[in-house]
Amino acid sequence: MERHNRELVRTRNYIRKKRRKSDFERAVSGSFAIFYEQAQEAAGGLKAQIEQDGEPENYLCHGDLNQHHILLVEENEMAVIEFNRMHRGVQVEDLYHFTRKILEKHGWDLRLGMRLLETYDRILPLNAQERTYLYYLFLYPEKYWKQLNFYYNSKKAWFPARNMEKIRILMEQAENQKNFLELLQ
Repeated sequence: MERHNRELVRTRNYIRKKRRKSDFERAVSGSFAIFYEQAQEAAGGLKAQIEQDGEPENYLCHGDLNQHHILLVEENEMAVIEFNRMHRGVQVEDLYHFTRKILEKHGWDLRLGMRLLETYDRILPLNAQERTYLYYLFLYPEKYWKQLNFYYNSKKAWFPARNMEKIRILMEQAENQKNFLELLQ
C-alpha cells in the first residue's frame, strides 16, 4: 500500500505540472485528496495492526479470485481456475478480491456484501485480526490507484473515455462503500 501511495503522489504531481488538462486529469485533481486520505489511513492502519498483532498466518492464496475464475461444475459443485497469481499470503485477501469485485458491480449493495461475508464466516470463521485486515483492504482505494497507475504508465496521446467513467463511478459509489466499511468495522 505504501508503494501504491507513492505512485498516487507521483501521478498527482505529473498531472499538476500539465498546463492543459483533460477531463480525466481534472477529475483526478478534484478527487485526489479524498482518495489519498483513504489510502494513507488504510496503509497506516494496516501497518499499525501488523506491528501490534504480528503478521497474519500465511496460506496458499489464489491471488486474483473473482467471478471469472469460478466455474459452476454441477448443481452444488464449483471449480476455481487460473492459478497463475497463486502465492503464500493472508487468506482473506482472496475474500477481499472476490467481494470487492462483486460489490463494485452491484453499487456496494450492503445486504449483498454482508451476505457474502456471513456465508464465508459460517464456513471459515473470521477472527478479529482477519476482520481488521479485511477492513483496511476494503478501505484502500485500489480501483482509483489502478486507474491512475494505468494513466501514468500509458503516456498515450489519447486516453480512453471509459477510464473517466470509472473515476466518476468511483466517486458516486464512495458513500455506499463508506456505509459498507462502517458495517464491517
